[in-house]
Amino acid sequence: MPIPPILLTILQSYMATIRPSLPASKFVFVNPNGASTSGLYGRYGARSIADLVRAAGDGAGISGRHFPHRWRHSYATSLLRRGADIHVAQRLLGHSNIATTTRYLHLSDADLAEAVDKAFTAD
Repeated sequence: MPIPPILLTILQSYMATIRPSLPASKFVFVNPNGASTSGLYGRYGARSIADLVRAAGDGAGISGRHFPHRWRHSYATSLLRRGADIHVAQRLLGHSNIATTTRYLHLSDADLAEAVDKAFTAD
């Protein structure tokens, strides 16, 4: 999976400074609060991820409700607004069917108008 350069720097820092102090686990992102008797030991469960996403969104001062799936929709929409092909978004999201990917996209009329203008404007 490709990692944007700005995130690669953050991930490298995490792996060098934080990850070594966490419990041994096969997972990259380790839940230090997981009980060793739990089936979730060493990883984050769905509820923990939802809590982390909500805290990050609120902490960033972004209005609205924050859910992992909403961020996934925003990611797909951002890819397309920045010119990515829908098939690229499909692969990055792990969809086997392009119809599934199209449900994620929230393009405005302005996005559509810009795409048409871009396609028919002489360079």
